[in-house]
Amino acid sequence: MAFISIFLTVVLVLNFIIGTYGFYYAWKTIRPIREADEKRDAQFPPYRRTDIKNWSAVKFYLGAVTVMPFRFAIGLGVVLFLFVFVK
Repeated sequence: MAFISIFLTVVLVLNFIIGTYGFYYAWKTIRPIREADEKRDAQFPPYRRTDIKNWSAVKFYLGAVTVMPFRFAIGLGVVLFLFVFVK
């Protein structure tokens, strides 16, 4: 029973680390999108992001540490399954 609790603790800590790092990388990468560029947005008005003011890093972190690593693992599993199935 102690092994299971240690294993689950390690999995949850890894989930937290992977989710936090993944979000940090994505948040850093989308900086040009987060910072409104009026000159660029004036050229492409249909593609302008109007919800940027509602984005909050704190809310995204919560989703990143709980949902993102599981979705990534499931997606990777589906891709590998399809690769084997198609081959």
